[in-house]
Amino acid sequence: MTGSPLSATIREVREQPSKLRSFLSVPVVRATSGSIFVGAGDSYAAALATFYLSGGKYLAFDPYAIFTIPSAAAGRDVFFISVSGRTSSNISAARKLRGLARRRIAITANQDSPLAEEVDDVILLPYGSKARVAGTLSFTMALLASMKVALGEFSCNFSRAYSAAKVAQKKAAISNHGTTYILGNNAAHAIAVYGAAKVYEILGYRADAEQLEEFSHMELFSLKASDSVIVFSAFDPARIGARLHAALRSRGYVASLLDPHSPNTVETIFYYAFLSQLAPLAKAQARGLSEPYLAGARKKLQVSDGMIY
Repeated sequence: MTGSPLSATIREVREQPSKLRSFLSVPVVRATSGSIFVGAGDSYAAALATFYLSGGKYLAFDPYAIFTIPSAAAGRDVFFISVSGRTSSNISAARKLRGLARRRIAITANQDSPLAEEVDDVILLPYGSKARVAGTLSFTMALLASMKVALGEFSCNFSRAYSAAKVAQKKAAISNHGTTYILGNNAAHAIAVYGAAKVYEILGYRADAEQLEEFSHMELFSLKASDSVIVFSAFDPARIGARLHAALRSRGYVASLLDPHSPNTVETIFYYAFLSQLAPLAKAQARGLSEPYLAGARKKLQVSDGMIY
């Protein structure tokens, strides 16, 4: 598998701690109160995490949603998170908000992209955009940039978070034939959204991200013996995740409880992000895959590209 697309993804995952550490000290423009973060796919998860970590000081939108209610951006700074800068919904939304938003800023790795040309300012990510790979370093770079913009200075031991995730990945039970439900509250839910995306992209398996509270009201009633439930238990002061985990396990369901490894909130977020990458990659290696599922899903890629770009 040496030199394969999957091995290249694994190398990129391993490089994250040092590259994120370097980027942490790079100054970025700060968001003004009430700013909006916009993103699609992985970038939506980054925007959503930023909303939660800011305590609701900033908002998060999907680009098509903000396109349909542009008045929500009136007088606000809007940060468009898009590594490629080519997502049509981001470009359309940025264009729609011209003259309405106070400033439009792209968080992107491509300063020559259509999005970068449309907005008022650019925060450049130190990432070489790669086609047809599951987003790993691209996501964590965009997440870190968004957090820096929203939160200012903070500390994070990325190497420690990565090492802890390497150990904990064995606990994350991904279903082979059913649905893997990834649950979390607050910012852990945002990373659960990202985690479900990695299960889709790397393995092509069914997955679903849900709010920790909402699962017991809805998806629980479709749970099958072939499914699995992964609980990201940070931001859970009432420990309902632990209670759910125990209740499911006692009744024969497959469930994993992944507690935060550190009191540092930022470090916990990156720990869960690394876990979301490492667990499906380990399963892909065990299956002998040479490339992430999405790389070979040509018909689906044609549909995806037609919708996204």
